[in-house]
Amino acid sequence: MSQHPAATQLIFRDADALVVYTGTERDSATVAMRIASAMRAQGLEVDLRDVTHASAVKPDGYGLVVVGAPRSGRKIAAWARERRAALERVPSMLFSVWHTAAEDSDAVAQQSIAEFCAETGWTPNRIELIAA
Repeated sequence: MSQHPAATQLIFRDADALVVYTGTERDSATVAMRIASAMRAQGLEVDLRDVTHASAVKPDGYGLVVVGAPRSGRKIAAWARERRAALERVPSMLFSVWHTAAEDSDAVAQQSIAEFCAETGWTPNRIELIAA
């Protein structure tokens, strides 16, 4: 979808990664598991967590953080907001799974992501919308 203006081509071959998602959306969990699996296939050690089991996690303890947020993810938004400063210090990605390829326009999806970023105060290095 879009990339943070300051982001460069990011390659994470030797970093530990955190993938955190909300379990309220089955598709977000599935995508998070696939992302973690792909990272592991590249040799990364990946900490995969549902947000309900990530309260003690410190994002700045990882080389990369991937956050999966559905369009109405209150728990994941609260988690990101509380850790905004730490998230800003590490390379990060936000993904959102949408069932709305036919239902909503790209503008609606973009607006939802913008609202998530405004609510959390966090600007990830990369943002991906994933059609389900």
